[in-house]
Amino acid sequence: MSSFTTNSIVAFIISMLACVLFYYGFSALSELPVFENGADYYIEMLGINFHYQSISKGVIDTRDVVYFLSLIAFFLLVTRMRLSKESSTRKTKDSLRWISLLAGLFLLNFTAAWLHVRRDLTGEKRYSLTTTTKDLVRSFENDVLIDVFLNGELPSGFRKLSNTTQEFLSVLKETNTAHLQYRFISPDEDAGNGKTWGDSLRAAGVEPINLSVQVKAGEENKNIFPYALVHSSGQTDVVNLFPSSKRNISVEELNNAESMMEYGFARSLDKLKNPQRPAIAYATGNGEPTGANTFDLSQIVANAYDLNFFGIQ
Repeated sequence: MSSFTTNSIVAFIISMLACVLFYYGFSALSELPVFENGADYYIEMLGINFHYQSISKGVIDTRDVVYFLSLIAFFLLVTRMRLSKESSTRKTKDSLRWISLLAGLFLLNFTAAWLHVRRDLTGEKRYSLTTTTKDLVRSFENDVLIDVFLNGELPSGFRKLSNTTQEFLSVLKETNTAHLQYRFISPDEDAGNGKTWGDSLRAAGVEPINLSVQVKAGEENKNIFPYALVHSSGQTDVVNLFPSSKRNISVEELNNAESMMEYGFARSLDKLKNPQRPAIAYATGNGEPTGANTFDLSQIVANAYDLNFFGIQ
C-alpha cells in the first residue's frame, strides 16, 4: 500500500485494514440476512478465509492456489498502475489491458472452481479414500445410486457441506465408474409418488433441521435434509452427513463432517453388500454386568449387530 501514500504509518494502517477485510470482511458480509440463502456463498468465496480452510487441514486444492496467485497478481497490477508515470494516452491503453487481465483472472478462478484437483498432504491421509474403502467400492458388480438431498437454495454452511459431499462422491465414483452414480436432489422436488422427497424422507423417519432463512418477502422456515440415500439391489440405507441439530455449521464441524464422510458411506455400502447382520456374543457368569446395566449396550449394538447373551458356567 506504500504506492498510495508516502507516509509509512498510513501505508501500514491501510495494509492492516486490507488484510482484515480480505480475511474476515467477506465472511462477515456473507452472514448479513440480506445475502442469506442466495449470494452469501459466492461473497464468502472472495475472502482469504474461505480458501485457507483446506490448506489449514493439509489439503492442497488447485482452486485455492489459483485464488492466491490471482490475488497476488491483482495487487501487483494495482501497484504497477499507481507507479506508472507514462502519458495519459498510454495509461488509457494500459488501463484497458489491466481490465482485460482482471477479467481473465476472474474467468480463470471461475473455471478453477469447476475443474479442479486436490492433494491430501496429511500424514494419515485423513481426507483421502483408504484402500479398504476402494476395495469395497470396486467389489460392487450391481449398480449403486446415491441420492444427496443438499440441493437448491441453502445457507452458506450447508452449501459448503454440499460441495464437500460432491467432491467426495466424485472421488468415490472414480473408483468404480461403471456401477456407481450419484445425484443431488432438492427435498422440494417430486419423488414420483405424489409426494415430495422431503415428505418421503419424513415418512421414513428422517427428520430435517429447521431453519429460519431470509427471503425477499421476509423470513420463512426451511427444512434442510443433510442426508444421503444409498440404493443397490433393491435395498436402501441412510447416511447422515451432519449428525447434529445445530442450525449453523462451524469450520470445525465442517472438517469433522468431512473426515467422517468416508466412514458413513463405507458403512452404508458394506451393509448393502453384506446384508446379513453379524453377530456378537456377550459372555456372562464371571461378574459381568447384566440386565439394566447392559441396556445401553444392547440398544447401541442392535443398530448393526445381533447381540446374544450366553453363560459360561
